[in-house]
Amino acid sequence: MRSAGNRDVTVAIVETANHLFREARTGSPEEYAMLGPGLHEAFPDLVTAWITERFAR
Repeated sequence: MRSAGNRDVTVAIVETANHLFREARTGSPEEYAMLGPGLHEAFPDLVTAWITERFAR
């Protein structure tokens, strides 16, 4: 992203989350039917902090 000119890049790794932002063990599509509802518990705070850093006054 930076090489494309975006200077505001944030990377956050949540080891136990899949690409759907959900708590997961393997990340495999076969696991989807067994996942609980909602986002991984880490994401609301990550997103809130990111927004607050950029837009809160």
